[in-house]
Amino acid sequence: MFTNVNDAFNWMVSFTNLEKKPDLSKRGYRLDKMYKLLDIFNNPHLDSKFIHVAGSKGKGSTCAFISSILTEEGYKVGVYSSPHLLDYRERITKNHAFFSVETYLESINKIKTKLDSIDLTSLPGGEPTTFELMTLTAFIIFSREKCDWVVLETGIGGRIDSTNVVTPMVSVITQIELEHCDLLGDTLELIAKEKSGIIKENRPVFTSNTANNVLDTIKDIAKSKNSKVYEIPTNYDLIINNLGTWLIYENNSFKLGLNGSVQVINALLATEVVKLLIPEIKIQSIRNGLEKCFIPGRFQLYRHGVDIVVDGAHTKNSLINTVKGFKDIYKEGTIIFGVISGKDIESMIEIVALNFKNIVISKPGNFKHSDINDIHNRFSNINVETTLIESGKDALNYALSLNKPILVTGSFYMAGEIATLLEVDEK
Repeated sequence: MFTNVNDAFNWMVSFTNLEKKPDLSKRGYRLDKMYKLLDIFNNPHLDSKFIHVAGSKGKGSTCAFISSILTEEGYKVGVYSSPHLLDYRERITKNHAFFSVETYLESINKIKTKLDSIDLTSLPGGEPTTFELMTLTAFIIFSREKCDWVVLETGIGGRIDSTNVVTPMVSVITQIELEHCDLLGDTLELIAKEKSGIIKENRPVFTSNTANNVLDTIKDIAKSKNSKVYEIPTNYDLIINNLGTWLIYENNSFKLGLNGSVQVINALLATEVVKLLIPEIKIQSIRNGLEKCFIPGRFQLYRHGVDIVVDGAHTKNSLINTVKGFKDIYKEGTIIFGVISGKDIESMIEIVALNFKNIVISKPGNFKHSDINDIHNRFSNINVETTLIESGKDALNYALSLNKPILVTGSFYMAGEIATLLEVDEK
């Protein structure tokens, strides 16, 4: 029996971890296995009202905005999201906070005790993966704690994602772009089809996608499920300056807790979702929820002699938005850049090269593979000078010595590596 939360989560991480090393053969069995696991634990996923969110970018922020608004309205709101920045408990939370240590320990110990008593090879596809166990833990905790609402973020894709065992009150599909092409397909339409796998019969679906090829795919799948599609309104405006980000909508001005133009779209999407589910929601709950929204590693500001912005942008478009937000405020600075393998590294390098003179390449932790020498060589091939420093601590110290604002980005693992160092320094 575990008595330490870190030990309990590390036990789950000891199983096959598809976040770290994707395996198509194991993904294919995911839903059969997930239903079997849920059945073993009396189907805890049937006890909650879900808002199910998929997408390539913006899904974490949209989840956070939705949960923050519902929290301000007085609901007990569970959130399941990934990845985490500093602590695995960030993946399973309630109302912007961790559950009690006892809640995590008792739920994970319950799972371990039961699984120790059965032949795991008898499960469809063999023993559970890390993400399946995390998802199971979340469902058990949300049921145990009697959450009024659960905001459920998919992992990779949607159709065969471990979370896709629920019948949500509403499905939400955020911006789609090319990602995980080896797993989801190499066109926007194929990826949109995978993400749209979360759409359920007669349940509404919201989307912030506007590209015709993506939107048509979502609408076709929704039509086959007799589900109504809601697109975000276009009658909004935004204000972004060094004081923050505002959504201007329906004669209201909403200050956002997350900064950047893309967050305006996520906030608008979240607002429309909640208004459909709870027509009587108070405007003050929306206002407070949007302003109090916070996610570790999303344009998170540390003051450490110079300003340090930590952001987990890991796709081309999210990096464009992050860099633009940084330069809107600071004009110039140093970037600590770390990318895991499998991403659109070429496009990301082009964005960094165009916007920074001081570029530090570092290793985004050890959780996933990153070929930092290859990244360094790619910059060299386009005649852009960079400084390669493998250690996150050494990279941070070097960047600080340049005495300019610092942007840390390229992956959540890079963001987490530096954020961990900064959190320790602040204590």
